[in-house]
Amino acid sequence: MRRLTTLLLAALCTVAVSSAALADDFNPPPWRGGPLSVTAEWEFFSQVLYDMPPEYIATTGDGLHPFNAGCETHAHFEFCYWQPDPTDPNDGRIFTTEQPGLVRFFLCNWIDYYPFKFIWVQITSGGQGAPFVQDVLAPNPGTNEWTNPLHGTLINRWGVPGFMTESWYLPYNPDREYVDLFIPPYTWVDQILIDTISTLVVAEQDLSWGEIKSLYK
Repeated sequence: MRRLTTLLLAALCTVAVSSAALADDFNPPPWRGGPLSVTAEWEFFSQVLYDMPPEYIATTGDGLHPFNAGCETHAHFEFCYWQPDPTDPNDGRIFTTEQPGLVRFFLCNWIDYYPFKFIWVQITSGGQGAPFVQDVLAPNPGTNEWTNPLHGTLINRWGVPGFMTESWYLPYNPDREYVDLFIPPYTWVDQILIDTISTLVVAEQDLSWGEIKSLYK
């Protein structure tokens, strides 16, 4: 009986941690958890705004390709400041003052031969402005250097005040990329979730994600 109680408590704790880890996961991509996908989330619990690792990260392989162990997924901040969440002292958020801020998210990915990479970004924010992804970029795959880097293409941006989703794609599917988040003055960001996946096809402008997901069934 004691063992059963312990197992039940452990399961409840796991559910609670998972729920807290993806608290504002309001619009996840339908292909999340597919082969060669990555999910990373920042809640900004730490007030040390220097090369901050994600609070949650999940990687799903395909049994054939290795993960890029030559980099570390983290975030770098410029003109951003930290404060505890006024509604939850156990949570935190970043904010800007009169100068806009920039957060660069460094993302590691799978080393594979698929031709395209999709990036799905969810932003929870508030204040006077609306943060948005300014650029998605990666080193040139021919040289693996930053001369003439690849730049992503915005597919769509949609949401409501305080909750924004953006989808991007990168050609040639690099095994690491940067996502630059622009934060307007007097604006705060409570959470950001970034999903990536390697694919064989380019999504059309109507966001035919079902076609992408069907490749992995």
